[in-house]
Amino acid sequence: MPSEPLNSPGTAGEPTAEQPRFRRPLGRSWQGMRRQRIRVVQALRRMDRAAAARVVLRWVGLIVALAVLALPAAVLTSSVDRHFGPHEARYSLNLSGEIVVDLGPLGAVVMPAEGHLPAGLGVHADIREIPADVGAAGSTDSIGSLSQDVAAYGTFFAQPHALIDDITRAFTTDILMRELAFVVAGLVVVLALRLLLGPPRRAELKDKARRHPLTLTTAASCAALLVAAGLIAQTWEDQERPEGNAVFAGTPLEGARVTGRLSAVVDEVGALVTEYYEENEEFYAEARANLRAAWEMEREELGFGGPGHRPQLVPPAHSYAAEDLSTFLMVADLHCNVGMPEVVREALLQSGAEYYLDAGDITMNGTEAENYCVDAAAAAVPEHIPKLFVKGNHDTEETADAARRAGFEVLEDEEIELGGVTFYGDADPRYTQFGVGSTLERDEDQAQFTERMRQEACTRDIDVLFLHDPRYGFPALSAGCAPLVLAGHWHRAVLPEVQGRGILYVSSTTGGALANALTPGPLRMDAEMTLMRFDRQTGAAVDYRIIAVHPDRSVTLGPWTPMPAPPAAPVPAPDAGELPAQEPEEAQNDTGPRGPAVI
Repeated sequence: MPSEPLNSPGTAGEPTAEQPRFRRPLGRSWQGMRRQRIRVVQALRRMDRAAAARVVLRWVGLIVALAVLALPAAVLTSSVDRHFGPHEARYSLNLSGEIVVDLGPLGAVVMPAEGHLPAGLGVHADIREIPADVGAAGSTDSIGSLSQDVAAYGTFFAQPHALIDDITRAFTTDILMRELAFVVAGLVVVLALRLLLGPPRRAELKDKARRHPLTLTTAASCAALLVAAGLIAQTWEDQERPEGNAVFAGTPLEGARVTGRLSAVVDEVGALVTEYYEENEEFYAEARANLRAAWEMEREELGFGGPGHRPQLVPPAHSYAAEDLSTFLMVADLHCNVGMPEVVREALLQSGAEYYLDAGDITMNGTEAENYCVDAAAAAVPEHIPKLFVKGNHDTEETADAARRAGFEVLEDEEIELGGVTFYGDADPRYTQFGVGSTLERDEDQAQFTERMRQEACTRDIDVLFLHDPRYGFPALSAGCAPLVLAGHWHRAVLPEVQGRGILYVSSTTGGALANALTPGPLRMDAEMTLMRFDRQTGAAVDYRIIAVHPDRSVTLGPWTPMPAPPAAPVPAPDAGELPAQEPEEAQNDTGPRGPAVI
């Protein structure tokens, strides 16, 4: 058969109409290869992601396993340093289910931990000596120091939960830090083993683990059972715990028992201790009830709603709607009176106050041992109410730190806005110890601090200069830089009055802190707190009322009184140096330069 020419129709070399049918499959094949390549790349990426996810899951699982295994060790090795009354103490966790206060040769105080600690945990407290900075350090007044020690014991007895809560928070932090340290140490060990074994040996071990999964699971289960059995063995008790001392019945220490030589002492003085506690509890419980009754009577007379209701029309703020006003409750100079905070709480609930102001001196000496006074004051304020604190001269930086931990905003050379009101203030530069006197806590004396407050007030746009000692605000008032100065410190009230180009208000003591006396126990002088209402738009004070709790347990709700109008012309304000340093022990029953004391 003759061969066809190369260019004849139907040959590959001739462009015919059918040739595109050969090209289209090639094009489609190229596109298919491209799609296939994309699918392969995507599959590889998915494999990479899957492999990465498996690696991440393995490490996360390892971290979780290490955390679970480390938790018992973190808990059972945890210890914190805190105080017990005036003493230093080391607290450590165990699985006894009891709180044991070890007093050395005297014996121990033992109380159930149920309700304070979870999962059958217990605490052992090793009581140590009283530090030199507690009380009148360097003073020869041994009776004064002993009185403070007794007061510290009494305050703990009245409010042990504040100390227990503080210790619980400290344990939580310590356990978390130990847990983190154990997990990091475990990861370091695992990484070191990986490096030592090398990839071939690790692959061999993985292969063995895949071939024998049951053996590995059984070993892990046995280890978990051994750990669980050990924990159960430590908490197992063959007999019931002994009953607590009857002397503690009906007190916060109910269920506690005392061992050793101290047991006989407690039995002897138990009646006196119980009588003190019951008298204290009865006093403040009745004061709370009287405060509640006074508010209910007022609501009935004025015809408005229940506790917390803020009526729209209450003179003299009758031109304001309730939502246009911010209501503050101000306290000052509690001085470790841990009975009054519950009365303050009642005032907050009944009045519907939205903000809480503390003008300082929560403590007597500002020691770490007195932090439970801060905790007791903070715990009484409902969680939804913001709390503002400025340090007093009987407080320290330790007190300020404790206040921060307890949820206070601590005013330290800054502006803080609450309810449309801008506050500025700073910590008192002094440190005053009961029975000793004052020293400077930082490198700034009172004159320098006073001048700095004037300068700061004049360069800032503030509504309230909030200080502990009112004298620090006099120059700012004279300069017209502080519309309102709020303070405490004098243990007597100075009703709102015009000074310079602004208004001065000094709160009396909320702790009922009598001269040269400690505050634990029933009141021996009036305890006062102040409700104030401010215009949310302008930040200006509108009116105030004073709430007084008297030594006979009665309560007086003062009338709502308008704040003085801003002065048309400056009214001379005294210089800070013209007034004596009115310390608490000097201020009682003193009419002072401002008029009669409201105590």
